[in-house]
Amino acid sequence: MIDSILVISLLFSLNIVGYTYNNLYNKKFYVNLPGILIGFVVLLVFGSLLSVLSFQQVSNSMVWKISYLFLTLFSLIFIIWKKSIKDFIITFLDIKYLVFLILFIFILLLRMSNSDILNTEKLMEFMILSSSMSSSSIISQDLWFHNNTISYYSYGYFVFSSIPSLINMDPAIAYNYVLPIVISMSYLSMYKFINYFFHSDKKFLYLITPFIFLYIFFIGPFATVLELLSHSSLGSDNLFRWIDIDGFLGKENFEIFWPQDNWWWFSISRIISYNNTEMFYSDYTINEFPLFSVILGDIHPHILVLPFVLLAFSLIFNMFNKRDFSAITIIWINIIFLITIMINPWYLVILLWYIIVNIIFKNYDSRNYKSLKFLVITLIIQTILFITLLNPNSLLVFPYISNVKIISRFHHLFFFWGFSFIPIFLFISFKIFKIGYTKDLIRIFLLFFCSSLLIPLLLPGFILNLELFISFLINNLIFSFFLSSLIIIIKNESHFVKNVLILLFTSTIIILGTEFIFVVDHFNNRMNTVFKFYFINYIILNLISIYIILNFFNSIEGLKKYLSISIFILFIIPSIWWATASIRTRSIDNIGAFSTNGLDYLNESEVEAINFIKDNISKESIILEGVGKSYTRSNIISASTGRSTVLGWVNHQLQWRSDYELIINLDNQIEKFYTNPSLDSEIIKLYNVKYILLSTFEKKRYDLKSDSNFNEFKLIFENKDFKIFRLND
Repeated sequence: MIDSILVISLLFSLNIVGYTYNNLYNKKFYVNLPGILIGFVVLLVFGSLLSVLSFQQVSNSMVWKISYLFLTLFSLIFIIWKKSIKDFIITFLDIKYLVFLILFIFILLLRMSNSDILNTEKLMEFMILSSSMSSSSIISQDLWFHNNTISYYSYGYFVFSSIPSLINMDPAIAYNYVLPIVISMSYLSMYKFINYFFHSDKKFLYLITPFIFLYIFFIGPFATVLELLSHSSLGSDNLFRWIDIDGFLGKENFEIFWPQDNWWWFSISRIISYNNTEMFYSDYTINEFPLFSVILGDIHPHILVLPFVLLAFSLIFNMFNKRDFSAITIIWINIIFLITIMINPWYLVILLWYIIVNIIFKNYDSRNYKSLKFLVITLIIQTILFITLLNPNSLLVFPYISNVKIISRFHHLFFFWGFSFIPIFLFISFKIFKIGYTKDLIRIFLLFFCSSLLIPLLLPGFILNLELFISFLINNLIFSFFLSSLIIIIKNESHFVKNVLILLFTSTIIILGTEFIFVVDHFNNRMNTVFKFYFINYIILNLISIYIILNFFNSIEGLKKYLSISIFILFIIPSIWWATASIRTRSIDNIGAFSTNGLDYLNESEVEAINFIKDNISKESIILEGVGKSYTRSNIISASTGRSTVLGWVNHQLQWRSDYELIINLDNQIEKFYTNPSLDSEIIKLYNVKYILLSTFEKKRYDLKSDSNFNEFKLIFENKDFKIFRLND
């Protein structure tokens, strides 16, 4: 409770910094963004610069404390000096901050209901967060690779360790505060974006903005209809076999209140897939969406980046909508772009493409083109510098881009994108009907359609059978209609609607692009390309679709309006059911208490061992522990204590790093040591191991019958399940 009050107080206190920024030097630097959001961004920029300039001589925790104290004290002095205390206090009396608070509390309660840092990749993320909070570097040390820098996107964990570090929060508790901060900050990032779309009187906006945000973020895909049918024991086995989504099966019993299988809700994040035993290749992707990620509780970079990538979209939209190419706008876009790509560089493609599409579709005077040219060049330079200097270089594999071998089946695309694509399709069809089927439309349609058919067939390894060929034709027909129609409509639309449709065009091209090319990583398939690009475009398309829906409601009256609203509500009932049932199921699956402590499920022996290590062993020391499998609770001691081990979660290290032979050899050496421990062991000497952990896990993992082989090491801690040895100096 005290932690929650402190975190909320710190977040709201950032409004001091935001207010000061917006009023500094007679608003020369003014940006029309919520003060708390501005304060958070300024804190991150200041803290990041201080961390880099301190050359690892100042701990991250102290970096955030210095940054926060300097910025808030300077801001308070400015407010007092300007005699603006009353005006500043009034800024808190804004309904958006009330919604911000409610969202924060709601997500926090959700995390408390499934707080355990366990399953999926939570423990890996906890390790990175724990390392960031205990180290003195902006790039975290890998606690599962003998204190080398982590070869993964770790900047986001540094960013969201900021608020917890100010109050010296334990990483196991801080983990469960990250998601509430991310989602509530995302609301502030979307606040102006939503207002651009629904520009109306303020009272209306105050009432509708929170509901629009909830729709954008927390609506599930169209496949929730299938889940509702399944758990209602409706739908034949033949239907679900044809649908062919792993985990979607006809249920024999009525299970709406409530599903019995704890992980039934996970299947909806694996809709886009194709498996055929007769083919060498298969198409396996991840298609998470915001609500799923919130319920799952992971804090991957694709989640941590949300406040910033959405703010980047908002700033770019505003820049082109208002033709505001001022220096301060370009500086802000550059800053947010840099933070975005440092947290998750996949989104640089989408943001750069969005700017380019705007430039292609619009005419500007020479002065504006000069500003846009400067913006694009600076963003490209940032991208090049990031990829060459900061980006973990083993995560992408030459030639970096490859062609898709197996395309998505049409019905899978529909079951994922249906909620947003149905209103968008109806809107586009209506607009084209009014404009008419012109020669330009037909030419552009044929260009898109023929290119989308011919190009994949010319690329190596492209696979088609009858089922895939039918989907191939349908997909290309629909996307070609979408894109060609959008080009024609954009030419004929007013300024604001044109900007909305340019955003739609950007997202549609990106989604279609995942059917043709993917970014090559160690998986050598399009899994991560679909994952990252679908995730952010899911939010963008939900925004555009609700814009179309609400405008349609406003254009009709009487019975038609009430009937349309009723149909809309019926359509989203499955998604509301899925959300409610999933949250309840996930909460039941939680093995810890209803609390913010993600390690509450640990037993007394584990807690004793962790506390002993924290109190008695220096942070720089390497403690050898057994190597367990990824996605399990193995290597939890290193993650919990902030003390590195030689190797952990081998599969992930193989994904992150290029030296496969070294990693496999390390795994073998650790096994060799535990089965035959010796002071002369190569692993001890090579990696300067000072402490050895022997627990029930190591005994089971390496089939150890007794502890007698460890007698030449000095025993410094022992309880029921753990022994910790120190090498004699």
